[in-house]
Amino acid sequence: MGKKLAAVRALGRELCGFTPKQVGDKFFAGVTKSVTLSEQHVPALDALPFIAEPSARFMIRNMGGELIKDDRWLSAIMRYFRCTFKDLTRAGAALGWRVGRVDLVLWCYCEQEIGSTRNLKRHFRGVGF
Repeated sequence: MGKKLAAVRALGRELCGFTPKQVGDKFFAGVTKSVTLSEQHVPALDALPFIAEPSARFMIRNMGGELIKDDRWLSAIMRYFRCTFKDLTRAGAALGWRVGRVDLVLWCYCEQEIGSTRNLKRHFRGVGF
């Protein structure tokens, strides 16, 4: 068995016996409601074997937490527009949106309208950006 698979197996065996409160206590400073997970909870997952910051962000976002995950679309958008996670958070706040909505809207738009990160520059230039 490879190292990554062994790590996933060991982590799964450890977590399967945990109650939701125990998971909250161990990884999320006592938080047990996933909607209250945020940026501050990334480091706890990032400390797990083979879980880097992008994976930790993705896991928390998919659990319902409020943050922007670091996916291929967000990376391409941030490169193209030369912006940061903080810039996206501020833009969302200006619209009255929580950061989870910013993440969802950008991801959906890119998936539906652009289709591939290779097309991102051409698309945004075509619509005047």
